Amino acid sequence: MADFAIPEPAPVPMTTIAWLYWHIGSLPDRLCGIDFLGGTRTMASGWTSPYLSHHPIFTSAAEAVTALRDGWQGLREAIERADDDQLEMATAGYTYAPEPPRGGVCVAGPPGPAHSATHFIAGALNEVGHHGTQIGALRDLYAWRQTDRH
Repeated sequence: MADFAIPEPAPVPMTTIAWLYWHIGSLPDRLCGIDFLGGTRTMASGWTSPYLSHHPIFTSAAEAVTALRDGWQGLREAIERADDDQLEMATAGYTYAPEPPRGGVCVAGPPGPAHSATHFIAGALNEVGHHGTQIGALRDLYAWRQTDRH
């Protein structure tokens, strides 16, 4: 499991660009695999969560960027193909069980309240958006630090 502990340590360690890409790099493509977008998996399977199922470990920035870019394109296409019934399909979310991880991932807890597919799609878009912003800010700070400011 990548950098995850229950309870979180205090202070929480600094997030890295590598962790951020691991966290969101395959998320758009994984969401395409969920039943409400025509896939074969359910939200309850934990397929979209980096803590309930194993995600790819990217070994280069190029690999992570390609996965995110290709997944983003696939998700856009899946959303454009989806009809109202798919987007309004109610499904339960998931929680983490209050027990130690098994096999490198958290244990799924009981299902949460049911939400429409659009709730989960919006959540994924938000996740990619805010972590993508963090990637850009960290990249820019690193580049600024490397410049000669004298």
